[in-house]
Amino acid sequence: MFPGANRRNGAFAAALALVVVVALGSHYWWWTSVNMVGPVSQKQVEAPSTQHPDHLPFDAQDGMPLSLQLFNYIETPTVWCRRLSMFGGVCTGSGKVDGDKFVCLDAEYAPTAGACLVYSFGIAHEWSFDKDVTGYGCQVHAFDPSMETYPEGKTAFGVHFYRTGLGTKTKNTPIKWRMMSLTQIRANLSHTQRVIDYLKVDIEGSEWDWLDDDVNSLKSVRQLGMEIHMNEASLARYHNAFRQIHALGFRLAHSSPNRVYGRTETVQGVRRKVALLYELVWLNRHKL
Repeated sequence: MFPGANRRNGAFAAALALVVVVALGSHYWWWTSVNMVGPVSQKQVEAPSTQHPDHLPFDAQDGMPLSLQLFNYIETPTVWCRRLSMFGGVCTGSGKVDGDKFVCLDAEYAPTAGACLVYSFGIAHEWSFDKDVTGYGCQVHAFDPSMETYPEGKTAFGVHFYRTGLGTKTKNTPIKWRMMSLTQIRANLSHTQRVIDYLKVDIEGSEWDWLDDDVNSLKSVRQLGMEIHMNEASLARYHNAFRQIHALGFRLAHSSPNRVYGRTETVQGVRRKVALLYELVWLNRHKL
């Protein structure tokens, strides 16, 4: 061996080791940034707020527009679910999946198969979520007043169906739909002493009327999966509803724009593109 070969080999080995360490470190940083910040990775196109998104103040503070506070909250999950699992979903004509909901199956939140209770509001003849949750082992009660010809009662696949909608109070609408508050529905079904393990709400914008009037009915809900439908004129209303949900102990675990409509909207006070339809999942930190 030539003189100095050992030194050259040692230097080469040290340089190679340094490259490996840097590469592994970069991979670790990338993996944690994608997988550890929240249950679903989000493309961040605007610096996060200095205001902790877990709390929505009563009005704009520190010069931050209320709209930016609202969308920072909606797009920033603050509790991590390790086993966030998709139930249901069908492929639309555009090739995108719709109708699914995410359920946290971590031990402290997971519905107990054989003993769990699920309420599902908004069906529109698309039963994939309800069938999957029934197959998991939950008792499912489904509600949709628009399915006027669908027979009430227990379906062939085990779901209990009612032509009743979720609303502010017990009433019949001008188009003859029967609407009830969640509080009244639970009383009618003798569920006032039971925990609702998962509450699915997809009712095309009527969620805000219900939340305005009956938000305290969420006290007995362990997980809330809701598609929200917004317009720019009513951001203060949504802001208030989220503050009340937060006050009841719910923390956001999952957020994604509706896959069909995407993130295409421009809202005053927010520099990034946002959506007006989001799929959100909250976990009740009280765990009941």
